[in-house]
Amino acid sequence: MASAEGHESSLPDGSCDRGGSAAAAADERAPADLPIDSPDTPVAELRASLRKFISRHSGGGNDGVALSRPVVVVTSGGTIVPLERRCVRYIDNFSAGTRGALSAEEFLRAGYAVVFLHRSTSLRPFCAELPGGACAGGVELLRAARDAPPELRGKMDAALAEADAVHAEGTLLQVGYETLFEYLAYLAEIASMLSVFRAQVLFYLAAAVSDFYVPWSQLGEHKLQSDAGVPQLRLSRVPKLLGALVREWAPGCATVSFKLETDQALLLDKAAGALARYGVHAVVANLLHTRKDEVYVVTAAPAKGAGGTNAGGCAGAGVVPTGAPGGEGAGGEGSTPPPPRHVAEIRRPDGCQRIEAVLVPWIVRMHQEFRERSGDMP
Repeated sequence: MASAEGHESSLPDGSCDRGGSAAAAADERAPADLPIDSPDTPVAELRASLRKFISRHSGGGNDGVALSRPVVVVTSGGTIVPLERRCVRYIDNFSAGTRGALSAEEFLRAGYAVVFLHRSTSLRPFCAELPGGACAGGVELLRAARDAPPELRGKMDAALAEADAVHAEGTLLQVGYETLFEYLAYLAEIASMLSVFRAQVLFYLAAAVSDFYVPWSQLGEHKLQSDAGVPQLRLSRVPKLLGALVREWAPGCATVSFKLETDQALLLDKAAGALARYGVHAVVANLLHTRKDEVYVVTAAPAKGAGGTNAGGCAGAGVVPTGAPGGEGAGGEGSTPPPPRHVAEIRRPDGCQRIEAVLVPWIVRMHQEFRERSGDMP
C-alpha cells in the first residue's frame, strides 16, 4: 500500500510551525476530480505529511503563500494496472526510476524542496548509481548494509552523508505508490495543495504512467482463476491528465513532461504536439536507446536555459541549442500540424556520469525565467 513517508520532512522536536498560514491556504484547496473510473484512495496521511512539509518551507510572506525555496514535484517509476480488486495479477508499466531518482538529487543540490512521488519499489535519491540497486528501498536499507564490500563502501558513505544533510534540512518528502489509481490520486492531491504557490512550484513528470487500464467498476473482487479458461480483458485508455494538471489542478505552476520514443522521426513532432495540446511548459524528449546520453528539451518559446557545473564535474557545455526547426509530417499528439517549437539538445559530456547533472540545471534556469515572468522572484 502506498504511503507518504514523512521521515525526510518531519519537523524537528520543539520547532514551531512557521508556515501555518501557507499550509492552511493549501489545505483550503478542494480535492481535484479524477476523470477516471477508480476506487476511493485514502489521502489523509499524504495530506498531513505535505502540510508539515509546506510549513517547514514557508517564507511567511504577507500573502501567507510565500515559500522560502522553490518546490519541485518529481514523479518516478512505473505504475501497475490491477486485474482484480484484491490484486494478485496485474499489468506493469516497467521503469526502474533512474531518471527520477537522479533528477531529484540534482534538484536538491540546486536548493529545491523535493516532493518525490515514486513507485514503492523504484530507485530512490542517493541510491540510483550504487551497484546492483544496493538501496532500491531507500537510504535506510543502505545504512543497514554493514557487510558492504570495500570497493562499494566509499560510494555508500558519500551517499549517506548527502542523504543525512538533506534529512537535516527537511527538503525531501517521499511518497510511495503502487497502482495507477494511487499515482493519479496522489498527484491530484499534491497538485491541489501546492497550486496556491503558483510559479514557485515545478512539476517534473518523469514517471512511466500506464496508457491503458481496466476500469475499477469492471474488475472482479477476487483473483482470476486459471481453471476458468483464458480471461478476456478489455482495456480502456487512461485519460491524458496533463491538461487537467496544467489548467485545473495546478494553474500557474510550471510543468515539464517527458516523451519517450523509439523512432527519431516521430520524437520532436510528438513533443511539440504535447506542448500544444496540454499546455505544458517544456517536454523532455528522448529515444529509448540514447536516453542516458542525449535528450531534447522542447519549448514553445525560446528558453535561455543554463548549464553551470554540478555533480561529477558535469558542465553546461553539454547544452546545444538547435533553434526552432519546422515540423513536418505527422502531427504529434493528434492530427493537428505541429506548432513552432524551440529545441535544446542536451548531451552528457565526457567525464560526466549522468546526463541529469546537465539537464536539471537547464530546467532550473527555465523555471527561474518562468518565475521572473510571473513576478515571483525576490
